[in-house]
Amino acid sequence: DRIDEWKKVIDDICADDTDASCMIDVIVRQKSSILEFIAENPGATFHHAVMSDGVNLVYSRDKDKGIWFLPGSGLGPLQATGRKAMSEIIRG
Repeated sequence: DRIDEWKKVIDDICADDTDASCMIDVIVRQKSSILEFIAENPGATFHHAVMSDGVNLVYSRDKDKGIWFLPGSGLGPLQATGRKAMSEIIRG
């Protein structure tokens, strides 16, 4: 199902962390928050992007909602500027 697909994407992203012992708590919280965001928006299409600075974006144009995260560092809601940029990129 879709949650399992996203679990694999997130696991692959978080597998790149080299100092997992120091970051495990942050990574677990990030994974839970991202999967919760996806589960709260059933039926939506999600797009994933990685910025040049390593920040990951997960965005749903259907709901105009998104979340950003930097593996092992932090996460938060995607603000209006980021949502607009993602929407424009998807639209082409």
